[in-house]
Amino acid sequence: LAEHVFTSLAVIPYLSGNRCLDVGSGAGVPGIILAMAMPELHWTLLDSNGKKTRFLNQVRIELKLGNVEVVQQRMEEFSGDRLFSTIISRGFGPLPVFYGMSVKCLSDNGVILAIKSGKPQDELNGASSLTGSLVFHTLTVPGLAQPRGLVEMRPGN
Repeated sequence: LAEHVFTSLAVIPYLSGNRCLDVGSGAGVPGIILAMAMPELHWTLLDSNGKKTRFLNQVRIELKLGNVEVVQQRMEEFSGDRLFSTIISRGFGPLPVFYGMSVKCLSDNGVILAIKSGKPQDELNGASSLTGSLVFHTLTVPGLAQPRGLVEMRPGN
């Protein structure tokens, strides 16, 4: 549990703006943790699994997180009429797929962040065709032997 909390907190310097979307939120990592740490940001937690979204809603209620909205929907079907300054996921899937599904919901100057284990070189090589910038950051996570990585993607002009 501590590794998930510390990994989530390590991405704070890379967040942009105040409207954030956590894709495939699952049990709320990193969305719930970041919503508690950064109450000034609005978080939408997106997951297609009803059992998980019911859990997230219960957590939101119990912790009185007024800055959290839970949506049960697949990213492929999620409406692009709401734009987010940060879109983040932990383990959603291959970078080109995550980027392709997310970019429609990204505001101008927004950032797409993917938390990864270590440095996923094959995935980074496969994402080299994405337009815009792609930067890999190594995250220092206290008490964790294997490094975590953060891929920062910004659409091109």
